[in-house]
Amino acid sequence: MLPRILACLGNRASVMALETGPDLALRPSRTDGTAGPADLLTALRARELSKKLRGFYHSPDRAERTERVLHPYAIVYRGDAHYLVAYCELQHDRLTFRLDRFSELEVLHQDADIPDDFDPDEHFAGAWQVTGGRRHTVRLRFTGRAGRRLRGQSLHPTQRVLETTANGLSVEFHVAVTDEFRSWILSHGAGVEVISPLSLRREVIKEASQILANHPVD
Repeated sequence: MLPRILACLGNRASVMALETGPDLALRPSRTDGTAGPADLLTALRARELSKKLRGFYHSPDRAERTERVLHPYAIVYRGDAHYLVAYCELQHDRLTFRLDRFSELEVLHQDADIPDDFDPDEHFAGAWQVTGGRRHTVRLRFTGRAGRRLRGQSLHPTQRVLETTANGLSVEFHVAVTDEFRSWILSHGAGVEVISPLSLRREVIKEASQILANHPVD
C-alpha cells in the first residue's frame, strides 16, 4: 500500500489524503510550475515525518536565492497556489512561503520542532489571502458596476455590510493592510472609495496619482 500524506488545505483547515506514485492526482488539481507536484510531495513528506526541509527560496523582494532550513507547520492552498507555513532558521520566525518559489527542496534527517497547537486558521486570520499582519478596521464604499457585482458576495470572514443601496454597498473588514489587499482595492478602479482608515485612503490616492502620471496624454 502506498503511504498516505496529510495536508491542511483551503481557507479553513481540512484534511486531504494523497498517495505517492506516478499516477498521483492532486486536489486542488492546479499546481505551480513543472516542479509543483514534486515540491508539494516533498513538503508533505517532511510534515508527515516531522522532519526539517531545506531548499533555495527566491523571494520577489530579493535578486538572489537564499538557502532556507525550515520546520514545516502546514501546507495550505490559498489564492490558487500552494503555500508552506514554517519556522525559518534563517530569519528566526514563522513565515509563509509560496512553494513554487523553491528550488532543490529536500527532506532532511533532522527532526523538526512543530508545535502541537499550531492552527492554520489562526495563522491566516486577518490576511486578505496569504499575507498577515497587524489588523485594521477598513471601511470601503463600492459603487457602479463594482458595487452591483460585489453585492451579496462574502469576500472575507470578517466582512460586515454597513449599507446596501441600489447602486452599491458599504462594507467593513478587519484585515491586515498589505500589498495584496491594496492591489485588490485598486483593481476596482473608480468603483471603490476608501472611507477609513485615513492612512490607507492616502496610500490609494498616492498610487492612483502615480498611475495617472504614468499615462500622460500628448
